[in-house]
Amino acid sequence: DSIVDNQTGLLVKPGDVNELKLAMVNLYSNKDYRIKMGLLAQKRANLNFTDKKINQLLVEDYISKVKSL
Repeated sequence: DSIVDNQTGLLVKPGDVNELKLAMVNLYSNKDYRIKMGLLAQKRANLNFTDKKINQLLVEDYISKVKSL
């Protein structure tokens, strides 16, 4: 998954407007938390979502699908 809840982002239940509002207010009112979460998200993205890794996953998925034909 691309987001680790409460570490690299906040996950809310789909359609839960109140939960989304609370998450947004929490981020807006807590600058240090926002900055920490942003830095952790950037670090995670740089480590786990490089072009090389994404391309490797795509090739593996493609090969898996071809083999299942």
